[in-house]
Amino acid sequence: MTQQQKPNFIIIGAMKAATTSLYTYLKQHPDVFMTSIKEPMFFNNFQKETNFKLHGRKTKKITTFEQYYTLFNSVKNESAIGEASPSYISNKDCPNLIHKHLPNTKIIAVLRQPVAQTESLYLILKQPLIKKRNEKLKTGVRFTIIKAKVIMLSSSSNTLIYFQKKI
Repeated sequence: MTQQQKPNFIIIGAMKAATTSLYTYLKQHPDVFMTSIKEPMFFNNFQKETNFKLHGRKTKKITTFEQYYTLFNSVKNESAIGEASPSYISNKDCPNLIHKHLPNTKIIAVLRQPVAQTESLYLILKQPLIKKRNEKLKTGVRFTIIKAKVIMLSSSSNTLIYFQKKI
């Protein structure tokens, strides 16, 4: 029987800080194995009871080590074995859980200059806003960021952006 493969590195990071790009580049390297699920968020969900139903892309949470380790079943001869769950950066329990259960695993933190990060997030968020409020925007109303704040909701980070009308 072969030994169960475990990650030897985990990518965490800020939203809009290129963690998806890093994941994609590493996945293409022949000596690197990356899980097929980009954000398994296992340590966010580990030992947590939830009574709500999930909808959307991620309808099934990975909550046991048995489920988590199956993500690494396809490892062949790769020397670097990793996963990318950026949300671990904002969960206070994740560092201790990772250290306790995967003590030799390295953590790669991807950060970004906060103003550039907020501007990038704003540009992404304003796209639907432009579609919804196309008529208002044509009349000269502009939206500018006046404050950004990272908060915790249900073990994942969300960014609130407050908009102020500029006349």
